[in-house]
Amino acid sequence: MSTDKSLTYIDSNSGGKIDFAKEAVIVEGSRNLTELDNLVIQPLNTFPDKRWWIAIAFTSTLLMIGAISLWLSFWHGTGLWGNNNPVGWAWPIVNFVFWVGIGHAGT
Repeated sequence: MSTDKSLTYIDSNSGGKIDFAKEAVIVEGSRNLTELDNLVIQPLNTFPDKRWWIAIAFTSTLLMIGAISLWLSFWHGTGLWGNNNPVGWAWPIVNFVFWVGIGHAGT
């Protein structure tokens, strides 16, 4: 195995060679890989603080509001939205098409 760590790049356009540095620096600073591993894994080893619990409570509340709204829509139908006219499905259809379009734009 070669101990030479130099890299050579051959430019196909000009045919010239470009020699890179003898040793490429992957991580700048004085930290070794063990210290970097410990910094990355640290959030998994610590107990969540107060801000995390507030955020998870807020998110859970929004999830419950959405679940209850969905259940009420299934239970009472679209009349719950004020759509009591069977022919006037404009809002549900426009809403559906809008979110399908947003989904397609995201993909």
